[in-house]
Amino acid sequence: MQSRLLNLPLSFCCLVGLALPVWAHARVEGTVPAAGAQLSVSPDRIEIRFTESIEPRLSDFKLFNAQEAAITLAREADDGDRRHMSASVPAPLTAGEYRVEWKALSEDGHPVSGEFGFTVSP
Repeated sequence: MQSRLLNLPLSFCCLVGLALPVWAHARVEGTVPAAGAQLSVSPDRIEIRFTESIEPRLSDFKLFNAQEAAITLAREADDGDRRHMSASVPAPLTAGEYRVEWKALSEDGHPVSGEFGFTVSP
């Protein structure tokens, strides 16, 4: 009887451990350009890919130059893939450091946010 009582907490922990991935929030899986990239030419688009679906209408990102001035991007149409968001860079970026600041609403209803940077070299 005592061994059965000891197995009960162990079984519960195993079940909870298997369920944890279901409760995970969206995380960045990859970006274009890659975080920390040193580019010799301006990127023509910015893309963020997530590990799970996000709410596109409630998610966004912005591009800033080294002086913290926002750079206008042309958000690309929703292609039905709810695991990414992207935008075209309408004009070539000049040499310098850039930061992408993003926020997204995970499909599970939790807001997530972050940033990554890249550099355009002459």
